Amino acid sequence: DGNLSQGSINAMPFSYRLHYSLALGRVGVILMGIVALLWTVDCFVGAYLTTPRRPRAEARTSRSWWVRWKPAWLIKTTQLFSFAFTWHRASGLWLWGLLLVFAWSAVGLNLSEVYNPLMRATLGYEDAYEKLEVLDEPRLDPELSYIDARTIGRDRLNTLAAEGEFEIFREHTLSYDSARGVYRYRVYSSRDISSRYPNTTLFLDGDSGELLQFETATGQFAGNTVTTWLFALHFGAVGGRLYQSAVSVFGLVVCGLGVSGVWIWWRKRRKRRCA
Repeated sequence: DGNLSQGSINAMPFSYRLHYSLALGRVGVILMGIVALLWTVDCFVGAYLTTPRRPRAEARTSRSWWVRWKPAWLIKTTQLFSFAFTWHRASGLWLWGLLLVFAWSAVGLNLSEVYNPLMRATLGYEDAYEKLEVLDEPRLDPELSYIDARTIGRDRLNTLAAEGEFEIFREHTLSYDSARGVYRYRVYSSRDISSRYPNTTLFLDGDSGELLQFETATGQFAGNTVTTWLFALHFGAVGGRLYQSAVSVFGLVVCGLGVSGVWIWWRKRRKRRCA
C-alpha cells in the first residue's frame, strides 16, 4: 500500500501513490485531477500564444500565416535566455499531442466527475459500472457461486462475441462486488488493444445470473475507444519498450518545460518591475 514505515519494499508503491495523489489519499487525487484539468486547458492556451498575430494594415505582408508561424517551431541558440524561451515554445509544439494525451487522460483517471460528462456529450461515452445501482445493504452472500458465475459468464460472453464478431483470447478476472450485488467477469478479447489492461467485461446479477451490463474497450462508443487509447498511452501499455523509453524521455522534457517556464516568467516579471 506504499507505507514506507514497512521498509524499502514499498518504495515503488509509494512512488506510484505520490505520482497520482501526492500520497494524500482522496484529497490528493482530486488535487492532481484539478492540476491535470488546468494542464489540459494550458495545452490549448499555450498553442494559441505561439500563433502569429494579425499584422496591422500598414504592416501587411505577402507571407502566409504558416510561414509566419514557422519561427515558433525553431530554436535560437545565440543567448541563454533566447535558447530557453525558444526551446520552451518549440518543444511544447513538437510534443503538443503527447502533452494533451497525458493531461486529458490524467483528468479521466483522477477527475471522472468532469471527464465522463464531457466525453459523453462530445463523443458518446458509457461507463457500465456507473449504471449499476448501489444496494441499500451490501449483499455479502450471493446465491450464485463463483464457479456458477464463471460458467454463466463464459456462455453469455461467447454468445455476445459471436453476435458482435469479436474473438475471446483468454479469461482475465472474476470478482464480486457486494455493494452492488454483481459479479464482474472480464476477458482479453480482440476488442482490447492491450493484454495488460483488458476491458471486455460483463456484469451478472449475483443471485440470478442475469446479464446487467456489458462493455468492451473499443467498438461500442467512440468515447470509450478514445478513452482506451488515452489510458493505454498514459500507462505505456502499447508500443513496447520503444514507446516506454520515449515516455521516459518525455517525462524529463515535461520537467524541463516546467523549469524553463518558471524561469521565463521570473525573468519577464523582473524586467517589467525594473522598467
